[in-house]
Amino acid sequence: MSKKQKSKMRLIARLSVVFLFLFMVFQPSVPSAYATSTTTTTKIMPLGDSITDCDFWRTLLFNKLTSNGFDVKSVGTQYGNHEGHSGMCVTNLAATDQLNTWLNATNPDIVMMHFGTNDCWGNAGTTKILDAYTKLVAQMRKNNPNMIIVVAQIIPMHPNDTLDYKAIILDLNTAMVDWAKNLSTSESPILLCDQYTGFSTEADTYDGVHPNASGGQKMCDKWYETLSSILTGVPTPTPEPTPTPTSTPEPTSTPEPTPEPTPEPTPAPTEDVLQLDTVASAWNTGYTMTVNITNTSNTSVNNWKLTVNKADFDISNIWCAQIIESGDYLIITPMSWNATINAGSTVSFGFQGVGNPLADFSYTLE
Repeated sequence: MSKKQKSKMRLIARLSVVFLFLFMVFQPSVPSAYATSTTTTTKIMPLGDSITDCDFWRTLLFNKLTSNGFDVKSVGTQYGNHEGHSGMCVTNLAATDQLNTWLNATNPDIVMMHFGTNDCWGNAGTTKILDAYTKLVAQMRKNNPNMIIVVAQIIPMHPNDTLDYKAIILDLNTAMVDWAKNLSTSESPILLCDQYTGFSTEADTYDGVHPNASGGQKMCDKWYETLSSILTGVPTPTPEPTPTPTSTPEPTSTPEPTPEPTPEPTPAPTEDVLQLDTVASAWNTGYTMTVNITNTSNTSVNNWKLTVNKADFDISNIWCAQIIESGDYLIITPMSWNATINAGSTVSFGFQGVGNPLADFSYTLE
């Protein structure tokens, strides 16, 4: 090999070392496992029973996240894009493949779960509930190995004096700490959200189980505190500039023209604009039924009312609605917070029934 060729080879070798060094220096850093993408919308699946099904806190939470700069959306196969299923036990769900179907339909980045109230109501026991949680976590990770899982230490309840519900729920919530610690991984962390502390069954529920307005706000704020700590990409708000006052001469007063009166819009009648559908599920010796009322019109509907024959239903408990008897009929009306159904929107309520659910029944919806 000539001296010229040897010199050329040495130059190439030196350049190769320089390029390798630059490549190593300018490699981008790897984001934290807890960070979600800042360039795409983060999909969050709310999962649970009637406390998730009825919109006590969901809209409050997602409005709060969005207004504070988080690019998120709620996902699920239920009306309102969630997976809250009234009357469902987490132990029953874990015995099926239903969650796999829901996950595959929406592919969430985060699952937030408040589940186990009905199991505690039936005194299923902490071990069975945590075993069910473990099965659901496995299904979540099968759908997404990097799933972020947020599990609530559930709110207290006192539906009756049959059992010591406080002790039952405290036992579950306490056991969750070690359960989450042992099952959490860097790729798929499990975080707990303490929904129990500071929540009062007397002040924050309307029936000892389901949140009222104050309870819904408390749940929203607790969820927000936990979720905001793991979401990324929050823009820093730009302060509005303070206007500098200037000495502008007073304009010559010109009489304002009298505006033409704007006619008030005629409220749309509720007849034929409200659509009702129901979903029934087995529960103990009876069933639970979720009732969805959709406003198909272009205007809001206020103070809806559903009337059914008393002979068709033996209702033992109802949530997200109120019920009174009137002769041969049951009249179901909304709570204060779900009395208005916006155009194209849906409200839901549920109840526990005795016997078998009817496939078809007569009703009046107005």
